[in-house]
Amino acid sequence: MNTNTFLENIIAIVFFAAVLTFGKYVERHASDMQQVAIELKQEIMNNLSETVENTALISSEL
Repeated sequence: MNTNTFLENIIAIVFFAAVLTFGKYVERHASDMQQVAIELKQEIMNNLSETVENTALISSEL
């Protein structure tokens, strides 16, 4: 086997493994960020609901 071809194959395998590892890393953290976004949306909706209730209560007292 030619040494250059062997080294090129090793480099290609290492590069492919790095791409797969990076893909798994991105996938894992994308899932975490999606969960954070869902929690943030829920918190915003809760705060908005509370604001509407408070506004209605203040308006009824006026």
